[in-house]
Amino acid sequence: MIQCTKCLEIKSEEFFRKDLKKINNKKSNCKNCESKADTRYKDNPEKEKQRVKSWRKTQGTNLKNTYKKWALKKNYNLTLEEYNLKLQEQNGVCAICKTPPNKKQLAVDHCHKTGKNRELLCANCNTSLGLLYDDLNIITSLRNYIIKHQEK
Repeated sequence: MIQCTKCLEIKSEEFFRKDLKKINNKKSNCKNCESKADTRYKDNPEKEKQRVKSWRKTQGTNLKNTYKKWALKKNYNLTLEEYNLKLQEQNGVCAICKTPPNKKQLAVDHCHKTGKNRELLCANCNTSLGLLYDDLNIITSLRNYIIKHQEK
């Protein structure tokens, strides 16, 4: 037996569609409530689009911040306040190239061996460092290669 999150009725599992992402492999709304939501869109698609658009406009930043908080905590064990403090300490720029982030926020760089957080990096520096496996020999060879082939 499952309780529908829309109508709050307790029904047997046959009244719920499959959803393999859920623990019990069933959707949280019963088939009846889902079909009502579908007809609302079919009856007046423009009105429904406007309703969703206005909801996203009011909730969009809240949802982004909620996701950002969750991701920081899950991936780096950092709170949003700790991230913002690091960002402030770095004057809002990448720790390596000293450029401010463009559209994306600065990434939390971490050591893959120890899992310890380091500093905040732009996407280019973070990706480059990862592709070089944090290997000082490769980084030094790359530096020497660039120096060797610089135009004079």
